Amino acid sequence: MNKSCRLFSAVLLTALICLPFAPPAFGLGADSIIDTIQRSFSCFVMITSENFALYQSQEQLVGDARTKSIVSVRPLHIAKYARQGAGVLLDAKGIIVTNAHTVENAGKVKVTLRNKTELPAEVVMVIPEDDLAFIKVTTSLPLRGMALAEQSSIQLGATVYNVGASEILRGSITEGKITGIGSKEKDTVDLFKINFDVYRGDSGGPVISGDGKIVGLIVAGSTTGGRLSIAIPANKIKKRYQQYLEANP
Repeated sequence: MNKSCRLFSAVLLTALICLPFAPPAFGLGADSIIDTIQRSFSCFVMITSENFALYQSQEQLVGDARTKSIVSVRPLHIAKYARQGAGVLLDAKGIIVTNAHTVENAGKVKVTLRNKTELPAEVVMVIPEDDLAFIKVTTSLPLRGMALAEQSSIQLGATVYNVGASEILRGSITEGKITGIGSKEKDTVDLFKINFDVYRGDSGGPVISGDGKIVGLIVAGSTTGGRLSIAIPANKIKKRYQQYLEANP
C-alpha cells in the first residue's frame, strides 16, 4: 500500500471511530446534541457513602484473672464499607437526586462536583419503594440545577443519552433508545428500559433527552449482559421532589 492510500485509510478509520460520538446538529446554526449535554456537565456529581456494620469474630477462649477460669468470648468489631454512585443537581440550593440504595443508612455521604470539589452531604429524604433519595450540599460555589423532562418524552424508540460515571466510562456520552416502558396504572410510567450498558458507579446517573433535560435516573443494569439498563422516570422524580419542596419551603 502506497503512502497516499495509507493516509486515506487512516483518515477514514478515524472518521468511522468518531461517528458514534458526534451526532449531527439539530439544524443549521444550532448547537449539537453533544454541546447541549456538555453544558449540563456541571449538574452531574459523584457520590460516595460510608457505611458501618458490627460483626462478631470467631469464638475465643480467654482466662478471667478475677475468677481464674476460662471463658468463651466473641469480640465485636466495626466494619466500614463504601458505596459509590452518581447524582444530579436539581436546583441552585444544592438538592441532588440519586438512588436510595446508594445513600440509605449511610454514616457519611460525600459529593464530588464536576470541578473535583468534595463536599459533605446531608441525606434529606429517602423513598425506598421508588429507590430514590434526595441529598443536599451547602457551598459558596455557584450551583446550577438540571430541568426535569415531561413524561411525554418517554416514548418507545426515543433517543436518549447518558454520561458515564463509572471508572470505565466516566465523562463519556452514550446514545441509546428507550426499548421498554413499565406501567402499573394507565397513563403513568413507573420504569423504562434503555439499550445501553451501565457499570459500577453509574447508578443514579441521568438519562438525558436531546434538549438536555432529565428523562430518568439509572437504577440498575443487566446482570447477564446484553445492553440493558433500567431507569426511574422523570415524572416520579418530579413528584417526590415537589413533596420535598412542600415539606421544606
